[in-house]
Amino acid sequence: MTQTSHNPNETKKIAADFSQTLKGGDIVVLKGDLGSGKTTFVQGLAESLGVASPVTSPTFIGMQLYNIPSHPSIKTLCHIDAYRFQSINDVISAGLDEYLGAKDILSIIEWPQQLFGQLQKPHKTIEFQHQDESARLIEIKDK
Repeated sequence: MTQTSHNPNETKKIAADFSQTLKGGDIVVLKGDLGSGKTTFVQGLAESLGVASPVTSPTFIGMQLYNIPSHPSIKTLCHIDAYRFQSINDVISAGLDEYLGAKDILSIIEWPQQLFGQLQKPHKTIEFQHQDESARLIEIKDK
């Protein structure tokens, strides 16, 4: 399914609608260039799941955990930004295996290509593309 977003609010709405299809244990990877809407999408998804704290890109820390207070199967949102991962050791030291696919955790991964082929678990893929200065194509795929 491909949708077009013309502003951050539309991106957040697409994310909120998508969040209704998710359950604990799901892994979602976000692919796209810098500034294509990945973090805005995560913000909309988190808001729709009831995350109270502000959601920012964890580019410099690698991973951020958010409490989901009232979802029936998702208790934690694990937001991973692998952009700065330099080696498989970075993946291991981040402890990603503890989170990916855990039954009460929703894992969202920006820059999954930096995981060095280690993501062998089933996941959903969302691709973001700049259409022009104000529009983004958002394509949601299942893998």
